[in-house]
Amino acid sequence: MTPTRSGRCLFGATALLLLGAAPPAPEYSIEAVRYGTIRDFPVSGLVMGADPAERMDIALVFWLIRGDGRVILLDSGFHRARWFGSFDVSDYLRPDSVLMQAGVNPSEVTDLVLTHAHWDHMGGIDLFPDATVHIQRDDYDYYTGPAWRDGGSHGGID
Repeated sequence: MTPTRSGRCLFGATALLLLGAAPPAPEYSIEAVRYGTIRDFPVSGLVMGADPAERMDIALVFWLIRGDGRVILLDSGFHRARWFGSFDVSDYLRPDSVLMQAGVNPSEVTDLVLTHAHWDHMGGIDLFPDATVHIQRDDYDYYTGPAWRDGGSHGGID
């Protein structure tokens, strides 16, 4: 390996790998994007064994990750009307609209990573039609399996 006049190696990242040094990692920014609040939610719905009378407000949030030429959402929020009748939702902005306030057009989202299949985590995947959706294999197999077909007995995920 012969250094150039600038002191850099002619073989760049390949030489770094051969010498055991990794190329610099890409830089990412991570932002919480709040799109609403569920008011007066029973804590026992979140914490097993909690006092059924205890209630709290819950922030509705997904995560925006930007870097290395990608715009990644961790979860997608929700927007279907049926959930507004089931919960006291306030301060709501549709996930694609609140994302635009963060300076990102929904068509710019490259990847959507789903943590799990609850309505408030994946109920907005259709708002980001150009994104590649990532979900764990076991979750995918379950939600596309027999329990969800006609006559199946699924557990209530929308």
